[in-house]
Amino acid sequence: MRRGRPARVFMLAHTPQTEGFEWVAGVGVEDVWALADLADRRPGDPWAPARVELRHLDGRGRPLERAAMPMDPYAAALFLREEAIEAAGPLLAAHGELLEIACPQARLAAFNPPALAGLLDPGRSRTERFSKTGSLVSLAVAAFDIAELPGVGAFRIAERPRGPLYLAGWLVEQLRAAANTTGSGFKLVFDSGRPGGADLGLWG
Repeated sequence: MRRGRPARVFMLAHTPQTEGFEWVAGVGVEDVWALADLADRRPGDPWAPARVELRHLDGRGRPLERAAMPMDPYAAALFLREEAIEAAGPLLAAHGELLEIACPQARLAAFNPPALAGLLDPGRSRTERFSKTGSLVSLAVAAFDIAELPGVGAFRIAERPRGPLYLAGWLVEQLRAAANTTGSGFKLVFDSGRPGGADLGLWG
């Protein structure tokens, strides 16, 4: 968040803007799980590059457009093609890890941010928790504590690390200014500038 500006948070997600672009698919079951397990990584943990393929055709066999930041079906990570690695890699590296991805068709990397605690505003977030442990089961609406957001560019929620990847509004602006982001979708899920600091909801 920048001084004097509302705090906005985006979620990496499939949107109408991502339709029609090539996408990333794990080669084998172990590769699909490796991508899903990115959310559990701690910075510096050993990493064996997951194997992926770029899918260039849709379900009807029609060609898809080239994506600078192709997505996987589960939005597990922000993938960068070679030109995006060069243009946006230094910017993103300050906010998480850039991990090598094994792809025979192109040079790819995956951006994976850390899981951070204390960012959710429990009073305004709509959650479901296990009654015995209090651990987070689902998050329908995410509202954030704006006092904790300054300086945080990208993150996952520590209470639900396998949930979505979030990016601060100012980082999304910088990404779009620095690189071609075709293929990736960024959905606005929180805006402190709305009346009462209202959130927009993950699924709304």
